[in-house]
Amino acid sequence: MVLSCIILCIAFALGHVLPLTAGCGQQHFHKGRRIAEESDTSAWNYDLNGADWPGTCKEGRAQSPIAIQLTAAAPFAGPPISFEFGKAKGLRVFNIRTAIQVEWDDLEGSQTVIPTNGMWGSDAENISSVPVKPFQFHWHSTCEHIVDGFMCPLELHLVTKVDNETDAPVPRNCAFHGGHRRKSSLPG
Repeated sequence: MVLSCIILCIAFALGHVLPLTAGCGQQHFHKGRRIAEESDTSAWNYDLNGADWPGTCKEGRAQSPIAIQLTAAAPFAGPPISFEFGKAKGLRVFNIRTAIQVEWDDLEGSQTVIPTNGMWGSDAENISSVPVKPFQFHWHSTCEHIVDGFMCPLELHLVTKVDNETDAPVPRNCAFHGGHRRKSSLPG
């Protein structure tokens, strides 16, 4: 069940949500790095439920958080996702108070490929594979996203950068989200 939920969240995000979340993903990509380097969590937080966020992240209506309803989700018919991150050089782990973030200087042998349906609201028939470069990942509690009304105790964000030399039909920096669904043995 856990694996199927993770796969569903990934497929849903990539096939239907990723092109729509790019503006906010790009902001988070840059802010996440700045937070990690300066250890300043005041730059990006949920204190005002997004009212203090800049640009697309504040005004947009098609980005995080996402409420996924499994009964309304369609099977993903696009090309497969490939997670071959390779070997990390210069690995660093940061506790940024709101999350644990892992970054690296370089990846050897990374061949990560994600499906995309192009820019904002393209139809599902135009799905293609796009190579991306994993930039960092982080996890935090609790989830930003809800699956069937259930908020997971932990969420993982894999942040990738689209290879600009591929003429990919997506913005350069996109956040890629995967959730983890598991019942906790802790009270409450």
